[in-house]
Amino acid sequence: MNGAAGALPGTLTIRRGAPNPNGAREAELFLIAGDASVPVARILPDPDAILPARRAPSPQSPFRLRILHFNDLHGHIARFTPEGVQPVFSRMAWRIRQARDEVSRSDHVGLLVLSGGDDIGDSAFDELLTPEDGAGAACHPTYTLYAEAGVDAAVLGNHDFDRGLEPLARAISQAPFPVLSANLRPAGDVSLPVYPAVLFVLRCVRVGIIGLTTRAELKLVEGARWTLLDPLEVAQNLVPALRPYCDVLIILSHLGGSLGIGTCAVQDIGDRELAELLPASAVDLIVGAHSHQPLNEAGLHVENVVNGIPIVQAGAGGKYLGEVTITLRPRPAVTDARLWSVPYLPIREDLEQRFVAPLTARAAKILGQVLGTLACEPDYRDEAVRSDFAAGENALANFIADALVQRCRRAGFPVDLGMIDASCLCGGLPEGDVVRYGDWFRVQPYEDPLYIGTLSWADLLEFLQDNARRVDRPGEPRVERGFAHFSGGLRYTIRLGGGRQEHQVCDVTFRGKPLRADAEQKMTIVFPGFFRHLAAPWERVMGERYGMVCFPVARLSPAPAGLFVRRELVAYIREVGGITPAAGARCDGRLTIVQ
Repeated sequence: MNGAAGALPGTLTIRRGAPNPNGAREAELFLIAGDASVPVARILPDPDAILPARRAPSPQSPFRLRILHFNDLHGHIARFTPEGVQPVFSRMAWRIRQARDEVSRSDHVGLLVLSGGDDIGDSAFDELLTPEDGAGAACHPTYTLYAEAGVDAAVLGNHDFDRGLEPLARAISQAPFPVLSANLRPAGDVSLPVYPAVLFVLRCVRVGIIGLTTRAELKLVEGARWTLLDPLEVAQNLVPALRPYCDVLIILSHLGGSLGIGTCAVQDIGDRELAELLPASAVDLIVGAHSHQPLNEAGLHVENVVNGIPIVQAGAGGKYLGEVTITLRPRPAVTDARLWSVPYLPIREDLEQRFVAPLTARAAKILGQVLGTLACEPDYRDEAVRSDFAAGENALANFIADALVQRCRRAGFPVDLGMIDASCLCGGLPEGDVVRYGDWFRVQPYEDPLYIGTLSWADLLEFLQDNARRVDRPGEPRVERGFAHFSGGLRYTIRLGGGRQEHQVCDVTFRGKPLRADAEQKMTIVFPGFFRHLAAPWERVMGERYGMVCFPVARLSPAPAGLFVRRELVAYIREVGGITPAAGARCDGRLTIVQ
């Protein structure tokens, strides 16, 4: 519902909410509900939503609002390493508790703890949501820990949607803190307890927080049931409407640093562009996420103040915990910003032993499951995947592409061809005689949904020509260009020319017959949802510098299959008995490169 039930267009309502009992002390919470996709003409409070009187300004004793923030934890509440389990979130929780104790000693300081999103995806703890180990959890363990540690609010990130709406709705409904996304619009049959914004009142100081979610790298597994609107338009609707109600106004953003950032795909707008396009100093702070940037390690950097608006971000994966101080004299201004290095923080032992340790024990049991045998092949190893994946045919890539075809056919999809690129893998396999679930999880940690599209034979030949320009050339530095590997029905040759534009594809056959551009046939293709996402910076540079036009994946008219890459590969590895040449993990000449 996005908090919009019963609201008229152009009208927001203020409802009294219940703050996290472990969060900001003596705080009051007010939920802002309604449709932010249109200009906001009025804000109407519910009868019981009476805002307290504002705090009287005191230049001699200014109020200081402290913000602890983190983002893109991706479920890594602890790390599984060769040296054992390394605590992550319990260290962050130690600093949160310490800061709570510090502010409790003064009437002139308040504290809020915020998450920038991508909280519930891409870690071993995601597997605890499934009943595979006999003890599936109803609420994601990350949100359970956030509640205990005292998180006050979170914004939805793109990966929070990866498993679909029902698990997400269940997690949010059990979280004792508000989850925000002002530009999320669910369809009529979906009820998500998500709000565009909230107001916290801490010691009579009103703090407004608006949540924004990126449309980039978003997997529409249930795309017909919800959509994300343009975040700039929504911000322009909300900011002037909420500003009069707030002493401090913050945007909690999962948009990414800027459109030109190379660490992720940013769509529509990033935090820098948002700050530039809002009126000067329209908000007091943007707490960012998505692009995994550790900003302001040595204090607030001048380049991170855009149009009078400071921008902060705390990296990713629990490596940093950000802290910002906003001082009201009486107007608010950021007066301090820093990053805490989480590995050097002490452990909050009560949370670690009571909550984290039982979760890690269950996750370790799942990760230790043997999936099958593992051959000693160079192509399977980490160095080959990282260094040679786009230099020619690869046995592990062949195995994955073939597996996707077989698993989709098993699910009833008439798939002709499978393809993957480096976005499908984060590394290779360790040496050993068996492959365990944890080994494969490190290869494919993301809950990447599968998509199915179609191409004519003529379009496929054009796609292959585009792919030929992406292959690694001998002697050139390796950057990610999105080179694709295909399942075994397709065989072709790439002839390298003097430059990338001169590469040529020839001798293309499908199931033993020449692939002809004048044929009427179409081909159904399965591929991961993140296919070619890592190649976006290279595609942009090639277009700007050389005018090269890349084949857009959208031409395949992709539709979600309702299947997920890692789940299907794990099932396939078990089915064929492991990852070996006999199981199909071998080079068979489907790709030839001629210099």
